[in-house]
Amino acid sequence: MTIKRVAVVAFLAVACVALPTFAQQSKTVQKGPVVIKEFKHDLGPVLREIAPLLPAYGTPPRHEIENPAIPHNWSQKAEKDPVLQSQNSPEGPQTPGPNVEFDGIGYGDDFFCNCMPPDNDGAPGTTQYVQYVNLTYQVFDKNGNTLLGPLSGNDFWSGFGGSCQSDNSGDTVVRFDAAAQQWVVAQFALNGSNPDYECVAVSQTSDATGAYYRYAFPFDNFPDYPKFGVWPDAYYFTFNNFTISGSSFVGANACAADRADMLVGNTATMQCFQQSSNISSLLPSDLDGATPPASGTPNFFMTFDPDGSANLSMYEFSVNWVDPSETTFTGPTLIPVAAWTGLCSAEGGHDDCVPQPTAGSDQLEALSDRLMYRLVYRNFGDHTTLLVSHSVVAGSSGGARWYEIHNPETGPSVFQSGTYAPDSSYRWMPSMAMDQNQDIAVGYSKSSGNSGDYPSLLYAGRTPSDAAGPWKPK
Repeated sequence: MTIKRVAVVAFLAVACVALPTFAQQSKTVQKGPVVIKEFKHDLGPVLREIAPLLPAYGTPPRHEIENPAIPHNWSQKAEKDPVLQSQNSPEGPQTPGPNVEFDGIGYGDDFFCNCMPPDNDGAPGTTQYVQYVNLTYQVFDKNGNTLLGPLSGNDFWSGFGGSCQSDNSGDTVVRFDAAAQQWVVAQFALNGSNPDYECVAVSQTSDATGAYYRYAFPFDNFPDYPKFGVWPDAYYFTFNNFTISGSSFVGANACAADRADMLVGNTATMQCFQQSSNISSLLPSDLDGATPPASGTPNFFMTFDPDGSANLSMYEFSVNWVDPSETTFTGPTLIPVAAWTGLCSAEGGHDDCVPQPTAGSDQLEALSDRLMYRLVYRNFGDHTTLLVSHSVVAGSSGGARWYEIHNPETGPSVFQSGTYAPDSSYRWMPSMAMDQNQDIAVGYSKSSGNSGDYPSLLYAGRTPSDAAGPWKPK
């Protein structure tokens, strides 16, 4: 993955704007989830040892399964973005450039994902970086040297049998479970008939090229758009469920997978709460940092308020592995935020409006109808933090809207937020992270119709000592 440096990156720090008080709301406590038993599990072979035995792999052209639009009632249109950062500071140092740059998967080789969309994902471990581009994965060391691959994504399930082995369907998510020092890889396997599967592989060690405990969880619906987060008591998953044919939207599905058993290769289950069709694209919180949440803290799920108001909707998932009937999914808690208009909202947020500089080029999709992965959680002792972002209209282009939310356990509030759009280029599909010093970084895609402004990946950052409002150097 090539990371481009931002010249004078003044990452937006528009903060503490006046927001309305919490709206009156009634929470629903869902109790007694659907328990999904694994179809099977096993311990797979060491990946680096079987790789030379696998057939030569080249990815055929492949398009995403076309689903009907997810219905939304997001009617809000902000006349003006009250937290817009419309220019970079002309003074001060840049956010540091990358220490290491290297070509990601597919560049200069025959192993590329000729897919639309590519659904690229990646995660760093202690000494390795794993990149996945829909149907293909590769393992690097942190100097950019290839340790394994590029190989077909379903090689994780080589010899496993069934759909996980035979159907390399993509939509992969990879995370490094830092507390356990083990990798977790998941992708769906689609059959066009009941059941479809979510295939999950958990490494035995911190070496991503080693052996994995492998699981297949069956679903009666098509589990589209899978995302998961690492939490002490579970791996929390979300899906946008469609009917098995993909013909109609069922609703978001919130699930917990038995992390403790999967880390050691025991039989495992999932517990799931199916939501109604007006709830979509939930994100589970994903733990960063060495300090876990307090014992018993639920996992936090988040999406937009489906009635179109300027709120984030937060839910709490409390899993009970001893007595699943006591497992609960509670919410929403509505978190008021500054109003916005979704980028490409005329097309429902799930269409294309982002220009490229080459005449006649396709416009690019904004996917602004949902929050962008990840919903990051950190515990600093005196407070806890959630970070999340999405794509919005910013003047005549698009910008990255972001939020830092404090103390979701006791009463979530927006500590600071902003829309980063310092010029006329489009910025969209942002993703955020925070380090142990509370420095924040956001990565995003950037493009425009201006000459030379080709689609690129950039990033920006800020420190906790930066003043509220547009970023200023010290």
